[in-house]
Order: sequence, then C-alpha cells, then structure tokens
Amino acid sequence: MQNKQAKEIAKHTVLLGAAARDADAESAAFSTREHEVNEIELDMGVGGITFTSTDKIEFELSKSADDTEGGSYAAYTGQVLLHDVNAGTISTVTCDSNGVAKAFVAAHAAARRYVVTILEPGWYKAKLEYGGTHGAATPNAVSLRQHAGRMNPSLGTTFA
Repeated sequence: MQNKQAKEIAKHTVLLGAAARDADAESAAFSTREHEVNEIELDMGVGGITFTSTDKIEFELSKSADDTEGGSYAAYTGQVLLHDVNAGTISTVTCDSNGVAKAFVAAHAAARRYVVTILEPGWYKAKLEYGGTHGAATPNAVSLRQHAGRMNPSLGTTFA
C-alpha cells in the first residue's frame, strides 16, 4: 500500500530530452501547483565549445502572467534554490531580468548536474538559451521531479 501511495504523489517529467544541442530549446508549459516540491534536474555535458561570457548557455525560467497553461509567459525574476550536485553546494538565486537561474560561462572538464527548486506555485516553461557561436553541440537534458513530501531529498532540506 505504501508504494502505491508514493507512486501517486511523485511525478517525473522529461522537459527537454537528452540530446546534443547547439541552438535554443524550450519546454512545454508545466504546473507546480499539484506538488509541494518541484525540482528541475539540469544535466549539462562537457561543452562542445569553450564557454565564455559571450559563448554560453543560460538556463532560463518563464512564468505565466495569468497563471494558465496557455497564458502569456514572461521572464521569471523570483528566487529559486540552486543545488550544484557535483560540488555539493546549495544557494538561493534570484533569477535575472531574462529569467536566468544558471549561466554556463566557464569551461568544465566533466558533466555536471544541477537541481533548481522552484519555490513559487504557477505555470512555467524552462529554456536553454544559446548565446554566441556554437560550432559544436553540447549534450544536455532537463527534467522535472515533483513530489508531495515535506522533505527535499536532493537538497537535504526540510521546508516549513
């Protein structure tokens, strides 16, 4: 019985399937209203380019202004929790005026995983925005993990 209940309160959705990309990609709209914990898993492979402040990939969030799936979306400028899984660090990040929660602007020698926890309910879209020149593709994937628990297992924090 307990496993059946856990299955009903947890949900995993692929937002942007694993692929080597060299151009922008945006997810379909998704709601964060049904679950208490909404974590976006961002997997970024070794760059196909040398990342710089010009040649970069930005992870952006947009939020529906009228709180509907088909509504008008604008850059989300609120706060999220950013967990660098490889480094074991967690920080509170305020998304910038373009909705950027994480920018890849420096080389990394190995694949990296980040978990972005959305703190406000609503309808969102996730986007990988490619800036500059990308002569070679960078492998990446974005998925949404949602559950109703009070404990956030990937961050090790309890929400009040």
